[in-house]
Amino acid sequence: MDSLFGRVENLESQQVKTGEDVTAAQLEIERLRLENDNLRLKTDAVISSTADIRAKNDRQNRCAELGTQINPKIKAAKEPYLQMMAPILEELRKLQGEKNQITKGPSKYTNVTAENISAVEEEMARQKQLFKEIEDKIQVKYEEMNKINLEMERAIQNLQNTPEMKALIDEAYRLSCA
Repeated sequence: MDSLFGRVENLESQQVKTGEDVTAAQLEIERLRLENDNLRLKTDAVISSTADIRAKNDRQNRCAELGTQINPKIKAAKEPYLQMMAPILEELRKLQGEKNQITKGPSKYTNVTAENISAVEEEMARQKQLFKEIEDKIQVKYEEMNKINLEMERAIQNLQNTPEMKALIDEAYRLSCA
């Protein structure tokens, strides 16, 4: 009978141990389930982030591609007008330098006396006239520049109104390209 009680105790102890093992296994299974869910959430976040990054990169690449298609066409449309403006700009720089020389240049007449007052007045009148002539030339050059600039803007507008350019520009706007 002692041996029967011993076996019963042994079986009860094994049952308790098995119950503890089952509980531990159930806890481990639950922990692994939670860890799996956590990893799945992280994976989803990475996939989503990767998709966002890929979409952003694709948009940036397309914007760059659009830029390489649009910018050379606009540059080519501007080029003849910029070439027409170059000598005018050079002339404007030259005239502005002459104008500055008159206004900032040293006066020949630092000591005005009764004997040289009429010469000083003549020189001042000559400089004033020269200044006015230079300003008039500058104004004419600015008007020439404005006309060329308007022609250039019209040429660019005409280019932008072509079906090909309209499609490229519309796509660039749609993608919010800078």
